[in-house]
Amino acid sequence: MLPRFLALGALLLGCGSTRLPAVAPPPPSIELRGAETFDYQENRLRAHGFADRVLYRRDTGDGQAERVRLTLFGTRAAAARGGAASVLLTAPLARGNPTGQDVEAEGGVALASAAGDRGETLRASYHGREGRAAGRDPVHLWGKGYDLHAPGFTLDTWHDRLDLGPARLVARGEAP
Repeated sequence: MLPRFLALGALLLGCGSTRLPAVAPPPPSIELRGAETFDYQENRLRAHGFADRVLYRRDTGDGQAERVRLTLFGTRAAAARGGAASVLLTAPLARGNPTGQDVEAEGGVALASAAGDRGETLRASYHGREGRAAGRDPVHLWGKGYDLHAPGFTLDTWHDRLDLGPARLVARGEAP
């Protein structure tokens, strides 16, 4: 151990006043306040969102958004099948990478559909390349005539398939 220490000391002394090149710090983050975003697929607006604050890292492409409000617009085909024309998602915090098309929302994720359906869970993730959203925390969904509790969910957005696992459904009044 001592010979290595001495060799390092000799190397540093041998450098004299020559300075070692400074290691460049990681690129600074970009901070946006009151950010608005539009997500298009070809000519169709898929989503329109707002965040109170966004931090973006240039070196990794990772981002973090606070107090997120995102409206997802359904396709005409989904609307023709009785699907929601739009869904509003809100979350206190979302982290992800736009290039990787992945996002994790946490702190209480809520949804509200244009048809009046509501839902909430603690955390949810979206994997855009797979067209899949998922959550492993309990889910509560409710709307006209129903109240549903499930241990989690998986949503295949490409095929409009929602799996709630062993859910507990409570019907209220007349079925919708």
